Amino acid sequence: MSSRFKNISKKTWCLLMGWLILGLGLALIFGGSSVQAVAVPEDIRIGVVWDQPQIDFGVSQGNYTLEDRNTGRTILSTVSSGTLIRAQLDPNQALLEVYRYLGTSGEDNLESNSLSVDASGKWEFCGSFKGPLRLEIGSGREASGALNLVKCQAARYRGQLEIRVNVLGNGITAINELPLEEYLYGVVAREMSGGWPLEALRAQAVIARTYAARNLSKHITEGYNLCGGTNCQAYGGYDREAEACTRAVKDTSGQVVVDKQGQLAITLYHSNSGGYTENNVNVFGADLDYLQGRPDLYSLGHGLSDWSYSTVINGVNQQGELGLREALFFENPQVGMIESLELIKYPSGRVQTVIIKDNRGQTIKMTGSRFAELFNPKFAVVNANRVMSRMFDIDTDATMAIQNGSGGKEIRHGGIKSLAVLSGEGLKSGVVKTESSYYVVGAQGKYCRPAHPTTLEIKGHGWGHGVGLSQWGAFGMAQQGFKYEEILSFYYPGTRLISSRT
Repeated sequence: MSSRFKNISKKTWCLLMGWLILGLGLALIFGGSSVQAVAVPEDIRIGVVWDQPQIDFGVSQGNYTLEDRNTGRTILSTVSSGTLIRAQLDPNQALLEVYRYLGTSGEDNLESNSLSVDASGKWEFCGSFKGPLRLEIGSGREASGALNLVKCQAARYRGQLEIRVNVLGNGITAINELPLEEYLYGVVAREMSGGWPLEALRAQAVIARTYAARNLSKHITEGYNLCGGTNCQAYGGYDREAEACTRAVKDTSGQVVVDKQGQLAITLYHSNSGGYTENNVNVFGADLDYLQGRPDLYSLGHGLSDWSYSTVINGVNQQGELGLREALFFENPQVGMIESLELIKYPSGRVQTVIIKDNRGQTIKMTGSRFAELFNPKFAVVNANRVMSRMFDIDTDATMAIQNGSGGKEIRHGGIKSLAVLSGEGLKSGVVKTESSYYVVGAQGKYCRPAHPTTLEIKGHGWGHGVGLSQWGAFGMAQQGFKYEEILSFYYPGTRLISSRT
């Protein structure tokens, strides 16, 4: 067995392999036939903290035991509310050093990255363990229906907690294991607001359940099914739960979306489509009949359906942020003065490719997403004064509309030196290349344009990749009285909503 799997307990290993075999079996069984039910697991394992040198954890409510799953040894037979435990990595031996806090632990400090303790407290060393360590609900507590909560790095979670050395041996990972339906309580409330219409929340619950069931193997080599971040589905645990979101999960219990072959659908979703969803093939590569771009007027007028960002071509803008040329330096230190920009778009209006030409004869090509992230890396800053997606148009102080050789209208963002002029005698001649600006005579009269663009305005629509369900679109549909089944049918046409309960 590979060394990366040696620390997985026999029970957990069987559970993970069962999920993998189940997924493969479903693919074979449903490949050519329609079915009325699919299997969705009862429990799920979520990575909630990754690759940390130290993790503080404990119990917020209920009684637990702490065990070393590698040896079966009980480290602490009773871990009750208020108990605080610390696991530190011994990087030399890839062991977990375990300490129990003997002072009075304070209330959870949700603004920090650790649990608060008083200065007079002491830490008792409990030993070094290969792990994984498991904080497990005490006998009889789970069956009684009582609420049991663990805490990890100041956040509270339902179910149980596992602490393990990561597969590289250079950090600690915390895994929350709990019923899948209870996991969804903390997903729907992170992905949508609890104040949103109930039908939108129900739609989110169904697609989150479908996504989880379809992607159980995403992080299987790391010992869990899904992570709690946006790379999988945002999961906030118990502290982020909201009553309306929990109700939406219960109202749709066990319901999932399947395609025409009866397989779990790829229920991708995003924040706002900007008025037009995107073909999956243009983003993630697979051409799926139920993930085709289409007009989506329900998203308009809601969160970040419109945004704009102004900057400069060279230097820094008034906010001290890098202009286009300076941003390009990180990838191409030889970039010259920017002469022109051109956008190649998909039918949805999203930018496929940006073509940039400089005065050194270089042509720089990049995806629309990469260009957008030059001004908002990973789209980390979220507001209407930032670049939020690759659905955009640009404008510069050198932009002009010209008539091309086919007699059609063409928008040029710079590149005036590549144009020609028609003299009164009908002769074409090139534009003089030494001038810093030029006068252009058009239908609206004469105006001046610089030889090189100096300003850049990016106006766009939507937030996210644009594939599948638009969350703000679901909000808009629910406001107009659509049921969650209709919302799902609009964003995943040709799919079916079924129950996974047998």
